[in-house]
Amino acid sequence: MMYELKLQPIPNQRFSVTLFKETYHITIKTSRDLTLFSLSNSTKNLINNVQCYANQRIETYGLAGNGFFAFVCEDNHLPDYRKFGVHHRLYFVTEDS
Repeated sequence: MMYELKLQPIPNQRFSVTLFKETYHITIKTSRDLTLFSLSNSTKNLINNVQCYANQRIETYGLAGNGFFAFVCEDNHLPDYRKFGVHHRLYFVTEDS
């Protein structure tokens, strides 16, 4: 299954999402033209400032279940906060998709 995580068209943002009955904290940062992704839960950082690419997996180790994140970018460009929610979207994809 694919779940869209709603992003705002702003350069730096942090939000929480519940996956597999556990709360995770996601931080999206923009540095120059790069989008960086961080993921943590209540006890530790799981991913720290990984560069994001269009239409490629962001591997997630340490989640309570199987799945991954990915930016789907209609124009195949690097994720750009100015296009979040329109042409660049963040999804969580479970392995049973």
